[in-house]
Amino acid sequence: MKNLVVIFWAFLIGQAVAYIGASLVGAPYNFLDATIVSLIAGFIVSVIPLAMPKEPKEEQ
Repeated sequence: MKNLVVIFWAFLIGQAVAYIGASLVGAPYNFLDATIVSLIAGFIVSVIPLAMPKEPKEEQ
């Protein structure tokens, strides 16, 4: 569930950044390109914690 929330917010924030960025440079806003890039970025961000090594727990 946490991964879906990360991907959802990456999609929303990616769309906002793409829209504002396109407006600033005078380029046309492309929904499909922004969707692809934002979903790939969200997927990478949600997979990074799974690839990181776990810290060994200290025994007391």
